[in-house]
Amino acid sequence: RGVKANITRRCTAEKWVDRNGNLLTPELVTLYDTDRYVIRPYTVGRRQSFATCMPSTAGPQPPRFFISHWWGESVYDFVACIEQFVRDNRWNADDTHERRGGGMSVDTPIWICAYANNQWALGEDITEDPRDSGFSRAMEVAKGRTLTIVDKEGVVFTRVWCVFELY
Repeated sequence: RGVKANITRRCTAEKWVDRNGNLLTPELVTLYDTDRYVIRPYTVGRRQSFATCMPSTAGPQPPRFFISHWWGESVYDFVACIEQFVRDNRWNADDTHERRGGGMSVDTPIWICAYANNQWALGEDITEDPRDSGFSRAMEVAKGRTLTIVDKEGVVFTRVWCVFELY
């Protein structure tokens, strides 16, 4: 939500453009754009992942869910899907429902590659063998609980990494 608020506040005021030079509105900003205007500028000094650079008083937060998605969907749509998932699974409110993910709330840690991977050193997380990747490690920590965000055109299912994440 914080990234979405940042997009809302800055996109129009700073006249963000997409990769083709088209003027963006906050509703059209994708993760490709977010990487360019939010993630990389915020992390350039430390050259670490966005999640690592964020101040947190909670300490380590292993992901309860792994999010599979395509970077080309709107961040607004992406956040709406996550928020709907939380609403739909609100009844799953404590850790006794481990098989279904347990402890689902707005504070449940989820793994999103754009924020969790170090965009300055992707070779560390994207390996020749996908089973050795940061993606696989995150899915392991999340105990295989993968949530796929389906974009309006279903492009997510044409992306080899997204298909691997469902496997």
